[in-house]
Amino acid sequence: RTVLALREDAHTDGLTGLVNRRGFDETFAVLLAEAIPGTTVAVLMLDLDHFKRFNDSFGHQAGDEVLRATGRLLRGEVRPRDLVARYGGEEFVIVLPDSDAERAERVAQRILVAFRQHAWPLRPVTVSIGATIAAAGEAGEVVLHRADQALYCSKQQGRDRLMFDGGPCQGVLAAGPVLLP
Repeated sequence: RTVLALREDAHTDGLTGLVNRRGFDETFAVLLAEAIPGTTVAVLMLDLDHFKRFNDSFGHQAGDEVLRATGRLLRGEVRPRDLVARYGGEEFVIVLPDSDAERAERVAQRILVAFRQHAWPLRPVTVSIGATIAAAGEAGEVVLHRADQALYCSKQQGRDRLMFDGGPCQGVLAAGPVLLP
């Protein structure tokens, strides 16, 4: 029991209660490797919009509460078997096994609505989402790169929205991320 508790603790983000980056990297690799041939895995990369400004305006304790609320909101919009992780800072990733673009879009739209309807105490908080679909056995870093590029596109197109890879930013972001204010 102690070993299992330590392992869970090592793979859990203490602030949000979500899987942390270490746990995500391990679990994501397994999910892709064990995906049934012919099935797809949807990946959503999410980033809280203007979170640095939020922290600068209201302080890190208020920012921490936003991160905790984000963890609860994200878990509330997915199936129990879906993987929700804090990827870093204010960035999160959701892996939807056995899911296509249609399901990914439904989940992402529910998340956007949940953020818009949540009673944020200090000011509204929005989220930008980038999505991609991985084929069974595809390399994780390639999949995450596409999701990240779609996330940058979402921010470039105005934030508080979902963009799939291959969307209107296709080719524009190929040289690297666009630096946004």
